[in-house]
Amino acid sequence: MHLPSQPERSSLTVSKWTTPIPRCSLPRFVFGSPRRPLSNRKVLIDADHPDTHSLSLAEYRLLSCRVAVGLHRLGVTPKDRVLCVTSNALCYPALLMGTVMAGGIFASGQPALNHAECYRLITFTKPAVIFASRATLPIALAAARDANHPDTRIFVFDDDLLTNSGLPEGPIAHWQTMLGSEWEGSRFWYPNITSPSDYNSTIMLLFTSGTTGSPKGVELSHRNYIASALGYMKRISTHPAWDPNPNPNPKLSSSFSSPPNPPDVRVLGSLAINHSVGQRSYCVIFPKMNVPLYLMRRNDYQSVCAAIERFQITDAIIRSSVLTSMAKNVGVCGRYDLSCLRRVEGCAAPMSQFTKLRLEAMGVGYVCRAWGLTETGTITGPDPLRPPKSETVGQLNATYEGKVTDSSDPFHILKTNEVGEIWIRTPGSSRGYWYNEAATEQLIGPGGWICTGDVGYVDDEGNWYIVDRKKDLIKVNGSHVSPVEIEAVLLQHPNVCDVGVIGVAVNEDEGPRAYIQTSPKTTVTAAEIYELVSEKLPPYKRLSGGLSFIEKIPRNASGKVLRSDLRLLAIQDLGDYLGNYHGTTADGAGVRL
Repeated sequence: MHLPSQPERSSLTVSKWTTPIPRCSLPRFVFGSPRRPLSNRKVLIDADHPDTHSLSLAEYRLLSCRVAVGLHRLGVTPKDRVLCVTSNALCYPALLMGTVMAGGIFASGQPALNHAECYRLITFTKPAVIFASRATLPIALAAARDANHPDTRIFVFDDDLLTNSGLPEGPIAHWQTMLGSEWEGSRFWYPNITSPSDYNSTIMLLFTSGTTGSPKGVELSHRNYIASALGYMKRISTHPAWDPNPNPNPKLSSSFSSPPNPPDVRVLGSLAINHSVGQRSYCVIFPKMNVPLYLMRRNDYQSVCAAIERFQITDAIIRSSVLTSMAKNVGVCGRYDLSCLRRVEGCAAPMSQFTKLRLEAMGVGYVCRAWGLTETGTITGPDPLRPPKSETVGQLNATYEGKVTDSSDPFHILKTNEVGEIWIRTPGSSRGYWYNEAATEQLIGPGGWICTGDVGYVDDEGNWYIVDRKKDLIKVNGSHVSPVEIEAVLLQHPNVCDVGVIGVAVNEDEGPRAYIQTSPKTTVTAAEIYELVSEKLPPYKRLSGGLSFIEKIPRNASGKVLRSDLRLLAIQDLGDYLGNYHGTTADGAGVRL
């Protein structure tokens, strides 16, 4: 019998989840009005000091208000920048929210910045006040002095405030000295937005670069931040564990109310708090959902396993590189009981199917991928009721829509299952880049669509797949080859600990070259690698550019392979011409989370 063919479908896709976006300020979204009673359930908990360092939603709001009072006392005026350079700290969310309550713009710096990078960041943001941890203070202080920033506007920032034990660092005062009192905090009335321009004004700067050249500051407004958070919250709350829904009367609920306490959910906070996903998760999403979150200061795979077992973590968002380390060290991870971990989302870098299947075989409920950009927030994730089996990065979060276009013609929308350049549109997307009109014009296309810089496709069921970053694709004899695909194959070797692949010049064309980090106290030969690749990949995807064993694969703070560093190694290995990168480019593309 002849079956009629299925009609072709456009790749233009809208999320199957919907949610209203309240027009309010970010503090009003998280806490409601200043006098509204809030839960005393602990929602932010220090994984290293759970008995002494924790905050409930009520305590989180009070500390935020005390920050706002203190900033006003320091003379911070609307749209002044407040810069924080620190690693994970339990009080960071209150510093962020207090800055927004005071009308300022919160800017977050990476703790690993060197002097030159920190100086560029300070001269770029021109902060009214700087907060730095003890570890980052020496560099931040020297850079601030070079930028003529007064010492009296720099504060030591840490969690010693929670035990009232904060001490100065030389001439630099501890930040507890600038806070308002608890009485002042309880009386502080943080404003709501009063106009559309207020709603869409910049409240946050997240930085996509700054390690080379001038940093790009992603501007986020109340609307952007709320829409992105709600998109993620709506998706995950469709699972019964997240939404017991004891109040079936929709007339008695609102987007401002705290949801009921999910009775059996505990979240692990292992991401860097200055990372886009980490910041939204710890400052807004999970406190708003009234879910206990255990914040970690170390994110190596053994510390992650220990925290999962100790706190009986049920849900986690973990860097893909950490998940890969877990998968490559089954013997070590097997010493911990991970059966409590029902759901894991890998982010910040691509995750191989090998890692997913290995972790699920270890007893983790299901392992999946999420995908997003600093400029848009988290775009996709798994349907909680339909755990993915394929290599998809999931479906669009609520408030998001996407399309795939021909790489040579952005106005030509492709069909489902056709590979092309991915564009995203959402009210959660950035307003653009701080004082960088040229980059903003490259980022935001007609109709408000964001150029992601990622190449991929969407299937007929709305599942999205990422092939690779457009700028990282290797063009071999006219065919595009994904470094991520080759890396996933190489990681299957039991003694390969980490790997990075780039394109180099090969016979007037381009070919893949691998840099390989072996596991400690093991050896791997080049012949073994070539044999593995020959078994798993067609000829044009094999390592025609050669391979090299190195001590450590360079990665940034989010776990992404620093391919620019590998290209410098290739130039050292092969010479300026052969080692130079000959691949495609994607100017102005967004930065993957």
